[in-house]
Amino acid sequence: MKDFNTPGSNKSWMDEGFKKFNSEWQLKNVAKLLDGEIKHYICTSKNETYRKIVIEYDHQQNKKP
Repeated sequence: MKDFNTPGSNKSWMDEGFKKFNSEWQLKNVAKLLDGEIKHYICTSKNETYRKIVIEYDHQQNKKP
């Protein structure tokens, strides 16, 4: 409790490895609840590259008119 509430004490204790593990774990739980599938993409354009995560769920066949 000595350093509790001192300036700078709000620094995150989570390192990048923990953040990645925790976020993947939560995404897997959401996909499981929705009976869905997680898809990871790396997207690129002329100016940037970024990652995208999509959870697909509730796929249904469309009825023909």
